[in-house]
Amino acid sequence: MERRAVVKARKLILHLGLAKTGTTVLQNSLHAHRSKLMSDHGILFAPGGPNHYHFQTAVSEAPERLVQVRREGIATPMDARKLATRFLSDFEEELLAHQPQTILISSEYFSSMSQDELAALMTLLAGYAEEIVGILYVRDPWSFSISLMQQWIRDGVLAAPIKFGYASGQVEAVRLFETMLGDRLVVRPYLGMKGRRTRIIHDFCQTIGIPEFPEVADETTQSNVSIGRIKSTMIAEFNCIWPQFDAEGTFVHSDARDLALHTLLAQPIADYPIEHSRHQLRIIRTMAKDDMAYLEERYFGNSPVFSSYVDDDKAKDFPHEVCFESLPPADLVAISRTSIEALARNR
Repeated sequence: MERRAVVKARKLILHLGLAKTGTTVLQNSLHAHRSKLMSDHGILFAPGGPNHYHFQTAVSEAPERLVQVRREGIATPMDARKLATRFLSDFEEELLAHQPQTILISSEYFSSMSQDELAALMTLLAGYAEEIVGILYVRDPWSFSISLMQQWIRDGVLAAPIKFGYASGQVEAVRLFETMLGDRLVVRPYLGMKGRRTRIIHDFCQTIGIPEFPEVADETTQSNVSIGRIKSTMIAEFNCIWPQFDAEGTFVHSDARDLALHTLLAQPIADYPIEHSRHQLRIIRTMAKDDMAYLEERYFGNSPVFSSYVDDDKAKDFPHEVCFESLPPADLVAISRTSIEALARNR
């Protein structure tokens, strides 16, 4: 879908937000400070909400299959393309009204696009700015592997039984974006463990050269809070009984399922965090070795940002599988009690 912008900005910044790298917090904060970004710095944070996933909709080969489209109750190609046209029209109206020096677009959905779709996206965006640059955060493989699996359980992508391991894909995404941006891609490290967590707002503002602004949280941010072993197990088993995707892998929107999932997440269970065993940490270190070396050499000046991150010897050995059979009796009692209490509250 090729369009011609009414005005062109000098620069367009693409925040290519990979999963579990502080993207939601950053997007919410940028969206909350849209007016200040425009008035103080000449930066237009694109309209349409904190997450600009409909830029993907605009160039997708099958937009009617996209999660963000189906969540709006749209399931036909014609209606999906109408949605994309409205989105781009609103964006172009803001460009005409503000005539910004810089455009800022943020979405974690870009990493799921094909190379052809990304090429179409670059063609589209070239009509809006003279220069396009990308900013991408990559997370340490240790905390990323746990955090991404938790997110996939919560999103209905994974169902029990699940074994946590190395969640690859970050370097593949970096290489994909390198093909579209080359040296115009900036890659920054995101550390996710306690005591060393990256201050995403601070780092991003430094990277684009503006003063830091306050962090803003909302319900979306809170929904991304980590879930522990008991809730992960409950939801993984729930995904077996009530799948989020059909046999062809297409997202199925259901208000009833969303409500049931929200009820499970809200249960007041005394949960405990998911941790990697010593064995699994060593597996990750082995499998992620080449990925970490590539990032550290190309983008981090050979600094061991990730490779010296975890001391395997401080970890414990224990079974690491997500399913009811892996939980001790006390945890199963806690699940039963809170489930009964939830039924009583909602009767």
